[in-house]
Amino acid sequence: MNEPNVFQAVNEKHSIIAEAQDLGLIIKRIGGSYRSDSIAPDGGGENALWLNEQTNRWYDFKLQKGGDITDLVATVRFGGNIKDALTYLMPEWNSVKISRDIEHRNRFNSYMELVRTDITDTSKDYAVRALNYLHSRGITDDTIRQLKIGVGSEYGYTGFRIFFPFLDEAGNITYYTSRRYDWSGYGEKSDADEKRYQLASLTYYPFLRNSPMGLNTLQRKKDDTLIITEGIFDYLSFYQAGYSVLAFKDGKFWKEVLEKIKGFKRVVLAYDSDDAGQNYTYKAAKTLLQHRIPFGVANLITKDVAEHYQLTGNLDAIMASVRPGFNWFIQYILPKKPYDELTVGEKEEAVNKCKSFIKEIAVFADSADVHNILIRLKEYLPKDLVSGLMEMARKGPAQAEIATKIRLEHDIMYNPRTGFYEYQNPERFATNRGIWKHVDDETIMGYVSKSLGKFATGGRLSSILKLIQADPEVHSDNPIRILNSYPRISFLNGTLHIDLNTG
Repeated sequence: MNEPNVFQAVNEKHSIIAEAQDLGLIIKRIGGSYRSDSIAPDGGGENALWLNEQTNRWYDFKLQKGGDITDLVATVRFGGNIKDALTYLMPEWNSVKISRDIEHRNRFNSYMELVRTDITDTSKDYAVRALNYLHSRGITDDTIRQLKIGVGSEYGYTGFRIFFPFLDEAGNITYYTSRRYDWSGYGEKSDADEKRYQLASLTYYPFLRNSPMGLNTLQRKKDDTLIITEGIFDYLSFYQAGYSVLAFKDGKFWKEVLEKIKGFKRVVLAYDSDDAGQNYTYKAAKTLLQHRIPFGVANLITKDVAEHYQLTGNLDAIMASVRPGFNWFIQYILPKKPYDELTVGEKEEAVNKCKSFIKEIAVFADSADVHNILIRLKEYLPKDLVSGLMEMARKGPAQAEIATKIRLEHDIMYNPRTGFYEYQNPERFATNRGIWKHVDDETIMGYVSKSLGKFATGGRLSSILKLIQADPEVHSDNPIRILNSYPRISFLNGTLHIDLNTG
């Protein structure tokens, strides 16, 4: 198991808000962020210090300087000495390891400066080709400069790649992805041998933090609209059009961005028009509906936003095509042909898809929103089918369905004498091993309550807990010491335990 980088360890152990207060700073909550006066030696700069509780990063707009917890402590307490700050924050760490990690981060920061400089160096052939490629995609020199885009060799790859940094609200580089370009005739690897896009390695750069792209645009608020899109060049297109825009596909980022999203009057989803893009749209739309955030969906004629922008030089047609979220949901779940023209099998598939959709959103969406969607379905499905869907939405999910859902989503076992166990990683940085850990009934009931949503009641929680306890796939007479001695493999639908005696 790899030992974490010391900057990563500080970020895991400490809170930037707590450290700032320990340094004597007066913290104020303004909007969705924390603020304090500038840490400049001469004072002043009211509310100039910006602090992010989620990312543990800061920026002082008067000093025009920022960074992570270590940088803040070093600047305020140790006259800028990073090693002294790390020794103070992590006294248990070896000084040699601290020095090595500082050198590693400094080397990365210096290289990011180098690639930013190189992309404008016309004496370097690879830089000229990179710049020409960006220009051919409609990306301007101002954008390249503002977003710190660069070109250079990438760890783990031969040849040269374009670097696209991810910036936080203060413009600090928190992560990056790189892209190959124009391989022909220059001896770099072929397309088949190398990924087009490659995210930064957190193993090699553990002080970085994967995050959505576009946090640096959230203060723009053009038309009080936030765009959520998919790819790097989609993001760059909206960036150049002046919008607030986030680019991400992974659901794990929703928790980080939800509070920021709520500051906008409208959210527009602009994912690719292919099947994968529509799947991302569906997941994002459900999340926005769950949190009652008004949204619309762009109707792309081309494959993606970047292709449209490259062809037209603007996004006016895309923004004019935005449909209300409810309308998009209906179009997504229904077949393209009228119901009467479907085969028996197609009708069954259409009904099942509608049932699954209504069942899924009914647990968290506002009743009026669900009703509006069902009213729209009346225009397509037979009235008796829609009446059945309305009744299902009113009653909520069956208890047995929730019990099965919990078993499939959580790796749990139940021993009548000792209670529930859940398979978990035992250490923060473990990636390849785990143990069965005892969890109380309240933890399992929390999983149940989340799945029931607005239909959760004390009686339902208790009934479903009993169903889970009685499930033969969960029930086990083995004590925890036996469970933890079993070789095991986890699958989507359960856990395989291998008997050491019989194989």
